[in-house]
Amino acid sequence: MDTALDLPLPQGSHIQAYADDIIVVIRGKDKEEIETKGNAILEKLLAWGAEHKFSFNIQKTFQMPITFGGRLNLRNPTIISINNNTIQVVNNIKYLGVTWDCCLIFTKHFKALRDKTDSLTYKLSTVANEFYSKRSGLFRKIYYGAIEPYLLSGVGAWGNRLKLKKDQGFPK
Repeated sequence: MDTALDLPLPQGSHIQAYADDIIVVIRGKDKEEIETKGNAILEKLLAWGAEHKFSFNIQKTFQMPITFGGRLNLRNPTIISINNNTIQVVNNIKYLGVTWDCCLIFTKHFKALRDKTDSLTYKLSTVANEFYSKRSGLFRKIYYGAIEPYLLSGVGAWGNRLKLKKDQGFPK
């Protein structure tokens, strides 16, 4: 997989990989530039895959336009194809445990985190109260050891959005 990261790409494009998952990021000034770059990159990836006996599953391949100012939209998506099959356009994807959305606001990700954390906290407090009521520091240890790391997973992806919201006058 590492050699795929060394493929020559158009300016403003990158490939990122983890295990057998590949993400291609394409920057362009308009839909046509993104389509041209995207199709050229996929041709290179398909050739690389054939050479390394690696195939791409079109059912597990998606494109997600990340746009500011409405230059791209889901109703008139970019047309990028693998072997004459147009890649499905979605408004969010889950990658490495983080749900990314097309506006990079991570609402779906935060909601899932909140729901899971509420459930875990309730379950832990029930168990901690029943069995460890005399050891009040134990719940704090469980929180810092299990819940806080879960909440902060993916912070490198979404952490800067918290600062943006604060700067824009939104409550913490």
